[in-house]
Amino acid sequence: MDDETVWLARQLARAHAGQHDEARAALTAHPDRVAARWPAWLGATGWFAYLGELAAVLDTELPLERIEHGLAQAAEQGMLITDGPVVLLPRVRGALARRQGRLDEADALLREAVDVARARGMRPELGRASLERARVLVDRGDDRVRAADLAEQARAVFDELDMPAFEQQAAELVDRLHGRKRQLTPHTPTPNELDTLVILFTDIADSTALTERLGDVAYRAKADQLDTAVRSLVHDCGGGVVDGITLGDGNLAMFPSARGAIECASRSHDCARSVGLRLHVGLHAGDVIRSATNVYGGTVNIAARVCSQAAPGETLVSETVRSLARTSAAGDFADNGLHQLKGITEPHRLYAITTQTSRT
Repeated sequence: MDDETVWLARQLARAHAGQHDEARAALTAHPDRVAARWPAWLGATGWFAYLGELAAVLDTELPLERIEHGLAQAAEQGMLITDGPVVLLPRVRGALARRQGRLDEADALLREAVDVARARGMRPELGRASLERARVLVDRGDDRVRAADLAEQARAVFDELDMPAFEQQAAELVDRLHGRKRQLTPHTPTPNELDTLVILFTDIADSTALTERLGDVAYRAKADQLDTAVRSLVHDCGGGVVDGITLGDGNLAMFPSARGAIECASRSHDCARSVGLRLHVGLHAGDVIRSATNVYGGTVNIAARVCSQAAPGETLVSETVRSLARTSAAGDFADNGLHQLKGITEPHRLYAITTQTSRT
């Protein structure tokens, strides 16, 4: 694999790991590398496939038409599996067609990808093609039963192959199609157990000023009423409150899915308004260390910093949460720009989310 393809593979690995800001910045900083291979030649199709995968994962400015043209040229020559990096060509072409709204074309390509992957024993490609086709069926609004079946097949493949990020995406789609909310399974964590979770922080806005204006007793009564309501919401939305950390004027909760965390955030704002309060809410996702009563690690720290950037009555989410929620959570994500979070070296792009509940 040549240097250009290795560099592109590194950006794709970043994107699949949720490091979208870093991957997007690298692509923007090196337009010469993005445009290095027009037209395609022998040995370059895998490079085009990587670009296509990045275009399907990232909302960024990439030359989609030229990428698709390069991949179509390879397909016309009878290529199914790319040269160089091993990627199933019809799967990438199907994902790009879906991104551009050509759902019938995407469905046909992904059917082909599933058949080829199954016939050739390409298990990772089988899981990814099945999941992508399930998304196409959902987008078209037809055959939800078949979509759920495909997503469940994909989830089983990802579980078998230990591909947790893709397994979570498939499981969330299965639950969405069945109308289920994912619950954190109660268990006794072993010391320093590592889990991938969505972390939610809430904090009452202007608490010091409210205490001055209302008095300690009246303010505490409102805060306790809100705390009780939010704890109930966390459970209803499939999460768990972390009791090992006492925040005083807020809550820390963990969720197995971005969809559940976003729903809880939206409804928490409703509860705050009902008692005359407002909340700052922040969400981030990643690996955390769990004990019996607490969670630790960089993901928790970043979630707290994201919360601190939110305006009163606002929910801010990280790029990672936005990526996880794009196909599962109902809501609009408004780019809030890059933020230099306290104590965090790299800036993080944050998004303000507006759901149907928060609009009413």
